[in-house]
Amino acid sequence: MKLFLKILAGLLIFFIVLLVGLNLYFTNDRLKSMILPEVRNTVGTEVQVEQMSLTFFRTFPQFGVELQNFELPDPDGETVASLDELLVGVELFPLLSNEISISHLQLNRPVLNYRVYADSTSNIDFLLEGPDEPEDPEAEGYAIAIPEFTIRSAAVNYRDDAGDVTVSLSDLNADISLQFADLIESTVDATLGSLSATVSGSQYVENLSLSLNQTSTIDLENEVLTLTEGVFSIRGLGLNVAGSVTDWSADSPSLDLQFSSSSENFGELLRLAPPEFDEQLAGLETRGSLQLEGSVTGTLTEDELPAFDLVINVSNGYLQNPDLPDAIEDINLSLTLNNELATLSEFSATAAQNSVTASGTVERPFDDDAVFS
Repeated sequence: MKLFLKILAGLLIFFIVLLVGLNLYFTNDRLKSMILPEVRNTVGTEVQVEQMSLTFFRTFPQFGVELQNFELPDPDGETVASLDELLVGVELFPLLSNEISISHLQLNRPVLNYRVYADSTSNIDFLLEGPDEPEDPEAEGYAIAIPEFTIRSAAVNYRDDAGDVTVSLSDLNADISLQFADLIESTVDATLGSLSATVSGSQYVENLSLSLNQTSTIDLENEVLTLTEGVFSIRGLGLNVAGSVTDWSADSPSLDLQFSSSSENFGELLRLAPPEFDEQLAGLETRGSLQLEGSVTGTLTEDELPAFDLVINVSNGYLQNPDLPDAIEDINLSLTLNNELATLSEFSATAAQNSVTASGTVERPFDDDAVFS
């Protein structure tokens, strides 16, 4: 027993000495001189990193590298991307079998600024430039795995000067697992605190919260994104989503998506209301079944939307405002919507001794010359 303890103590001392030695050798300046020139050659511009250090405890049981205050500017000095902290842990033994296994990848407070100028060039064009290197058919490719990829408090700012479009995303948090080989397989659990979009000075979306729990496969060579069953939530209203997106680099990418949602409380629809109505909707008591399903199929161009179908059914709905004496009961709704026609087949509700019914159609509901009947 004493011999075992001595061996264990010796291994522990060796391990501690090794860690101290590695940290003394891989100083901030040495790591920068080893890594930053390669990064600069790859991206074609100077990058700034305030601090680099070797770490073990934050990426245990693998060694890792930690970067503090990273910034990537464009050739004009404007910031394209930045982050407060980057943490990378790499497993060593898989490298022997042509596999790069990143045990841990963490981005804290990354910010991406993407701008398309009036002449259709962009601030990231310099990242896409460079000599085309011929592929060696005899070379063996690496399979890359990132089982733990976390993003915390990310933001994306997009500006299209030609189309006068501004999109901003903030408070993005994600836990992702990635497997890179011939196909890219991913599992994503993400939440977005706020999405806002403005087109030609008009605010189309403001502070929209989203979340996604999805498994997908990407075939980069053939440009096919396949979504297996997952849940996409808009302000908490969960939609089951599956389908595919193809030819995304073309002028007319193709969509084939199906979505559906069901609930025993039709009040889930109220989650889609803008945030300015939250105070009025707070405290409402709702119940009643909700069925929602639809699809988006076809190509998406600047002048044409893909085929869109939506069906919403509400049965035996109930809504009670605590500030009012009577509830709205027997709410029934049947609505179908597509590119050419919106049809309200049934709407009925009762409040105290009063009742209301409605039906009707809207031709070309997405056009400025829509016709009500």
